[in-house]
Amino acid sequence: MLSMRQVGGEIMAVQKALEWCQEHNVQSVDIFYDYAGIEHWATGTWRAKNEFTQTYAAWVRACGIRIRWRKVKSHSGDR
Repeated sequence: MLSMRQVGGEIMAVQKALEWCQEHNVQSVDIFYDYAGIEHWATGTWRAKNEFTQTYAAWVRACGIRIRWRKVKSHSGDR
């Protein structure tokens, strides 16, 4: 994960958010992200090539939360 730098942090943020949803019985959520892999690994449109992204993708698919993925332009000041 450390070698992935910011992407590793984004992956961890998604997992923490989804864990929170599970704990609070939230069934659907919008996830805003700037790096395309965050969505594409989870949905299977990109092949997860390393153990960390494979684990992330499998966990998101199995979490039971309906996710609406929202791509935002990075470093744009978009809140």
